[in-house]
Amino acid sequence: MLSIFKNNIGFYLFLPLAIFIVLNNFFNLDITSVLALNPKNLLKTNSLWTLITFPLAENSVVNFLFFSTIFLLYYPLLQSIYRRWFFPVFFALLTVLQGAFFTLAFWDSDINFIGLTSISTFILVVVSFLYSSERFAFGKLPVIRVAHINLIIAMAYLAFSIPIFIEGNTTKIISFAAPIVFGMIIAIIFYLQIYFYNNYFLPKRRIRSINEIKQLLTKARESVQTLESTLVTHQTEPEQPKIQPFGNRFEKIAKSNKIMVSDDPETNEELLNKILDKISERGIESVTANELELLKQLSSKI
Repeated sequence: MLSIFKNNIGFYLFLPLAIFIVLNNFFNLDITSVLALNPKNLLKTNSLWTLITFPLAENSVVNFLFFSTIFLLYYPLLQSIYRRWFFPVFFALLTVLQGAFFTLAFWDSDINFIGLTSISTFILVVVSFLYSSERFAFGKLPVIRVAHINLIIAMAYLAFSIPIFIEGNTTKIISFAAPIVFGMIIAIIFYLQIYFYNNYFLPKRRIRSINEIKQLLTKARESVQTLESTLVTHQTEPEQPKIQPFGNRFEKIAKSNKIMVSDDPETNEELLNKILDKISERGIESVTANELELLKQLSSKI
């Protein structure tokens, strides 16, 4: 279990955030007004730090439980999509973007925006799009789909938030609904760029790579024909001493390894480029028997 936390950077991001929010609520530190984003006050007092600090001003137990459940449950999935530090930086930029947008949209309104609802909504919607068909198994409980889990979480959160709508306070309704809508819009845009990349850009890139490999293999076949004509002469040359007291040990090990054609086109392309570069730099005579065999195998695949 410790290894899970060790590899999950989300846990280390969540822990100090949780400690800060708990201390703020249980010990009445009364710093919510300093951290909260109020567009009207920001323009009057130039309190620009609230553009990034308003998520820390969370004072709702329901909102914090909503964020904690989603973040700890699904952040490891998001972390597997991109590099390790992508989403911490992305969420920081998302917070600034949300603060700037709310300031422009509600510049003359006395509304306090606080909490992490937009990030929670973003994670929930993105996971729903990307992993809706995946299944979770919780011990001996029945296996349940991610889409069903997300629906239960969303319905429970909205059920606990019904009193906000019953009260009918427009300011509270806006401060509750605006982050949810913002998080959903950003999540949809985020998913669409993944969808279009995987379904349109990536296939075209693969086709282009295959065409380039075919051109390289054609060139390799021509090189093989030239090498075969000079192979006899190359093999009848006097052999060099096999052992050199101060020779390059790594080079001897590399020459002794048999080169194999891979199923990965990119790996084959890299090996082919290395051999062709060697021919252009040192001449045809520098090609070893293993490298010649590789060229033959690649040329047969054209």
